[in-house]
Amino acid sequence: MNQIKRILKIVIGTILLLFYSIVIYIFIMDKITNSDYIKIFNYTYFIIVSGSMENEIKVNDLVLVKLTDKVKEKDIITYKKENGKVITHRVIKIDKDQLVTKGDANLKEDNPINRNQIIGKVIFHINPSIIFYSISILLFIYILLIVTDLKKSLKKKE
Repeated sequence: MNQIKRILKIVIGTILLLFYSIVIYIFIMDKITNSDYIKIFNYTYFIIVSGSMENEIKVNDLVLVKLTDKVKEKDIITYKKENGKVITHRVIKIDKDQLVTKGDANLKEDNPINRNQIIGKVIFHINPSIIFYSISILLFIYILLIVTDLKKSLKKKE
């Protein structure tokens, strides 16, 4: 049982350390770069602010985007409009270097964009509250394991 608790503490501690390291890295990079988005090993992320991709992607979902311009029809991409606004929509047509996108919940398609406006392809999306809920549970378990070990240590000393 002690072996399992030790392994569990190491695994959970590593996950928490990795999570907090990523958060600190993102915070630092956000402060020192002048970019519209932070690049982490050829990936970036965005928070969705409109319902144009409902039911697939909901408002406040976090999307993980692979930085690439190699996309095909039906891919969900994130691109930058000429006015600087960042959009996440589905590719519905490709004609050489021109792409037409459309939000799943929108009735009409967007104006065509150039391939060089693409930030990347959405590879994953999740509601951030699930991430923080999971981290909270792991942190609670980790603290519980430490407290039970501390209680055992104090009992041995008596």
